[in-house]
Amino acid sequence: MKRFFLIAGLLAALSVPREPRACGGPSYFPVGEVLSPVEALLEQTLNPLYHFVDGYTIEAFLFLYPFHVDPARQGQVEDLWRLSYENRWDLDGTESAPGYSGASLEAFEAALRRGDASATEAEARRVVEQVLDMPLALANQNQKAFARALEYLDLKPSLPPLSAQTLEKYFLSAGGLWPPPPKRPWEMLSLPLALQQGWIVRLAARSDAAKLAEQFPQGPRAATLRFIALQEKFRGEIPNGWLEEIRKNTSPQTWRGLEGAADSWLREFPGHPLADLVRLARLRAHYYQGQADKAWDLLFALYPRRLARVLGEMRFLLKQGLNPARAGDAGQDPVLKTALLPFLKPEPAAWDSDWRLAERALPAPWALNLQERLLSQAVAMTKDGRPLPAAFPARAAAPSELWAQLRLMALLRAGRLDDALAQAQLLKSDPAGDLLRARTFLARGEWAKALAVAKLPDDAKRYLVRVLFDTPTLQGICRGPAGPWREEACLALAARAAARGDWNGGAALLEGSPKRAQLWREAARLSAETGPAGLLAFARFMKANSGKLFAPVRTEWYRSLNFRLSGLKDLPKPEAAKARSDPWSAEEESRAIREYFTANSERFYALKAYAAWLKGADPKNRAAAGVLGEADQTYNGLINWDNWNSPFWQEYLEKSEWALAIREAGKKIR
Repeated sequence: MKRFFLIAGLLAALSVPREPRACGGPSYFPVGEVLSPVEALLEQTLNPLYHFVDGYTIEAFLFLYPFHVDPARQGQVEDLWRLSYENRWDLDGTESAPGYSGASLEAFEAALRRGDASATEAEARRVVEQVLDMPLALANQNQKAFARALEYLDLKPSLPPLSAQTLEKYFLSAGGLWPPPPKRPWEMLSLPLALQQGWIVRLAARSDAAKLAEQFPQGPRAATLRFIALQEKFRGEIPNGWLEEIRKNTSPQTWRGLEGAADSWLREFPGHPLADLVRLARLRAHYYQGQADKAWDLLFALYPRRLARVLGEMRFLLKQGLNPARAGDAGQDPVLKTALLPFLKPEPAAWDSDWRLAERALPAPWALNLQERLLSQAVAMTKDGRPLPAAFPARAAAPSELWAQLRLMALLRAGRLDDALAQAQLLKSDPAGDLLRARTFLARGEWAKALAVAKLPDDAKRYLVRVLFDTPTLQGICRGPAGPWREEACLALAARAAARGDWNGGAALLEGSPKRAQLWREAARLSAETGPAGLLAFARFMKANSGKLFAPVRTEWYRSLNFRLSGLKDLPKPEAAKARSDPWSAEEESRAIREYFTANSERFYALKAYAAWLKGADPKNRAAAGVLGEADQTYNGLINWDNWNSPFWQEYLEKSEWALAIREAGKKIR
């Protein structure tokens, strides 16, 4: 026989799906990370990528964080915090199930045994309230204690004076949730009417709740029976399936009927312990209908009563994208305002008042977190050249590292580069802080200073030197004192000279690398011979010395540039425009990458020389077939280098004049 379970889930369980983890991919370095638009840096800071390339929200911007750090609320929400985030590896989560708060009937049973009616009722009420205040998932695990305590509270007002032995026999003798009927059924007739009805309810199936409520409309368990009947009505009339299917397959009349049934229960039993669960049943109806305003108004009305339960439901709505339009009424708890801030549209007037609210409340932990969240909003509010809010902090400070980073990003976004530099000096020297510090130097046009930032990765610095720095900057580094980037800068200048045909000028820049300089002088000598023999000699020389004149070709480096180029292509046109804090526009950066590829590839120089030779060659020349084979080999070497991840050469050469010349020669020679 089915038994009653009084705490069934009125909303979907508050689950926290684990973020999917990538199973691996091609090795590369995000060389352009230091050049990301400020809004992208903000996203990266608040929702970084784990080393499995999974995204997660940092602890300080989790919905529950302001409550987690508030001493007055921490104990109330600790179970919910652990339930929500225990499997997050960035929070040192664990796969094991930690211990949570549980409801105990020991004090209730002890009071009942000693005949202390007042203490028994108080303990029963304490257990009921404790479970109602739990997060939904924990409340479901404690329904046994809840049901026994609730039964006592339902029956107690209708009971005549009874001996402790009789009460103990009824409520405790079986030691379980549903004691069996007496061995001699007629003994039930000797019990008070309220206990007789209690036995009937204990033994009934859930589906009989509505009939029993009609049969005993004034019975002591009428409210509970009507509650169970309401649960069954919701369960029976709302179809299973995905959210959109439920909305499609449930008529407006059904929703009105369900909400009307909940309202009717609340009118009849407004003070019953189950009343808040019935209110949450209405929340379920609002959620399924997509009624965000009604759902949030209901939760705001319940807040801060049932704190953990209500916050759990709020978090559920936020995870489903059903965000509130506001943070509640004007007098809303500032801790809740802080928690909801990332999910609300920023408003300048509200920003200023909220900032002053936080200033007055410092050093409360939630107040600092409110400022951090407001600073993140300030980044978005400066879009399209709008100024920072009036209450924006005027002086550089670092009450927390995150606070300092966010203020810096807002200043960069607003183009206040002198203030940004002052703020950058206060950041810690760690990968995150040095990335922003280097980004500040680049925004200010002090490009070479970015190379001195300690923890900016070498691949990012290499990208700046090899690909993006202009000639004056490279000259300053190349001619300056010895340093880790001097040789790279000189080689970058030499490559640009070679692209102009000035191989001797390039060689002069490389005297610090005698072997490489000698190769450059040989390339200069061969490139000066423009006849067929000279072209062929130059092509073969460059092909044979691939990776020796310019920087060695590493697959990860090639791939990184290709990925960066593809990302720049994919930017929407408005985002490709150069902002005040961007050292290069997307178009400028894309052009620089393409120029780097063509200026720093021995094989490409060889290919051009082979194409020129074949274009003027006699197809009957016995050497032509061999030269064609060398040209094909060079062409294939370019386009097939990591071709799945690095498509530049394939796209660049496919319809180029050099590929066309080789194909035409192939038709004639073969």
